[in-house]
Amino acid sequence: MPSFTRAACTLWPNSVLSGRAKYTYSKMMGELMLHELLPEEKILVVRPSIIMGDSRTWIPRSYVILWALAAANLLRLVPVNADVPIDIIPVDFAAAAIIGLLFVKRHHQVYHISSGTGSTTTPDKLTATIAKYFPDKPAFTFVNKKMIQEMKLWAKGKLNDNSELYKYDEHLKYWESIFDNRGQLRILFSGLDPYFEFIELGHIFDNTKLLEDLDIETPEPAHVYLEKSAKYIENIDVFDGALDP
Repeated sequence: MPSFTRAACTLWPNSVLSGRAKYTYSKMMGELMLHELLPEEKILVVRPSIIMGDSRTWIPRSYVILWALAAANLLRLVPVNADVPIDIIPVDFAAAAIIGLLFVKRHHQVYHISSGTGSTTTPDKLTATIAKYFPDKPAFTFVNKKMIQEMKLWAKGKLNDNSELYKYDEHLKYWESIFDNRGQLRILFSGLDPYFEFIELGHIFDNTKLLEDLDIETPEPAHVYLEKSAKYIENIDVFDGALDP
């Protein structure tokens, strides 16, 4: 029976964002070092997917990741594929899976703690949940990811007069009304860039090994359990989050 003293556990999130090579590298090196320093039978590697919020009816203790949704809620014009699958799990599911794996007979060394294909969400489903709490804002509108460059040019006051972005005049006027200056919009885009890139990848991580070895139910899709915490999004300082996303 493995225990905290007999099983080594390293967290290597699958939610590593592109562009953060040093972060990815450090997790990879952590796993390699375990294999060098410990007997194979004492190694447990868990790789949580994107952890966001809590599926229980609790006030969130952390707004990490939920910040990205708060920023999208502010923008309302979102440069990602509306229907791309996203692998998101609640923190209570991640914690229960990690603890369970420590005290169960395991048949593998590496486990993905993820939504799997059965509990994925999409940008469209997530924003539909949020929209119900903020009916006075413009409708969520999804555009091609290439449009992010046009948005950045608009924020700098350098957008070409023939840009396709002007088709979204309602959103541009809305931005003018909510931002004290366009520099704030540039700050948001700086923080959101890696999130947009990662979402477009559509990575779903196989949790088959986890479900085979552990008697645990797959989590609710994020757009379902988000109902319990969406109202707290308005408490998030999106600019602070953009500087330290």
